[in-house]
Amino acid sequence: MDAMGITIGSKAFLAKQRKVLKEIDQSTQSQQEILYHSALGHDLRYKMYRLLQEGEYCLTILAHIMNKSKSTISHHLAILEKAGLIIGRKKGLFTVYSAMNYFYEKKVRPQ
Repeated sequence: MDAMGITIGSKAFLAKQRKVLKEIDQSTQSQQEILYHSALGHDLRYKMYRLLQEGEYCLTILAHIMNKSKSTISHHLAILEKAGLIIGRKKGLFTVYSAMNYFYEKKVRPQ
């Protein structure tokens, strides 16, 4: 028995916790939250997201600011976009990216 009075090896305890995990795995909202947190869990993506909260930037400018290759920035932009954290829109010959600020305000920032 642990400090909370639960027998960790008990079948009832394990069955209940496995049921909770199964419900989490089947939840679309949970999957989206995993994408969000995974995307922001990488330091480069977090910095890019915070930078994009300040304004719009194209791939080339982001690569110069972050001192990374265009392919690296492009890879990380795709992850942020898939997670719904940023949006890209065509502006002439370029795609400019900006942050979807509503997500950070509502989901990530501590209350």
